[in-house]
Amino acid sequence: MRSTLRALTAIPVSKFQSSNIGIQDIKVRSNHTSSVTSCQQPHPGRWLAQNNHAATLTTDLHFRIWHRFRVPGTDCAAGEEVAACFLLLSALVFYLPLSLTLRLVFDFLARHRHVPLGASQIAASFQAEPFYREHGCNALKSGALIRRVSKSSVRVYIERIRRALALSFREANLQIEPRDVLVSTETVTNEVGYRLRCPVEWVHSDHPGPEFAWVEE
Repeated sequence: MRSTLRALTAIPVSKFQSSNIGIQDIKVRSNHTSSVTSCQQPHPGRWLAQNNHAATLTTDLHFRIWHRFRVPGTDCAAGEEVAACFLLLSALVFYLPLSLTLRLVFDFLARHRHVPLGASQIAASFQAEPFYREHGCNALKSGALIRRVSKSSVRVYIERIRRALALSFREANLQIEPRDVLVSTETVTNEVGYRLRCPVEWVHSDHPGPEFAWVEE
């Protein structure tokens, strides 16, 4: 798969403020000829991937989440759309095959990755946090890009995200277990919390054309 994102601004993993990192082209392909040009790399995590049960391979691994329909001068604000998620391995970029609902859950786990959160907490946050209640409304006021997440559906979404991670890890030739990246943590009362254990960065793009020029007004 190959796509191009233009005029994006990267958001450091440690803060939700613009760092003015310009990204001219992100080329997403299904092989190791992928590249990221004109992009300063963040501080990726160091992961040990098991290779044939013996040797270990140290890899630079992190995720990138693309928000579009941003109002100029804001970042990660209500009304934006979670347009796509990517796995970055050094200078290589791999697309995560996530549906809209899964992209929203992945974005939520990335924002709150420093603490495990249970299904009830995740479902409540989708009802309470403006970013998810008004998702994509900068482009579609009808709410067509808004998704509801119930407590009973969270576990299903987690497994589907892990399945997408497995596909991307395989494409990147990484022997990494998705459960080691999107982990489940049990409490003393056997309640399960979910946590994303990997560095993440956000990139933003404003309206894509004159039909959304009203965003700048």
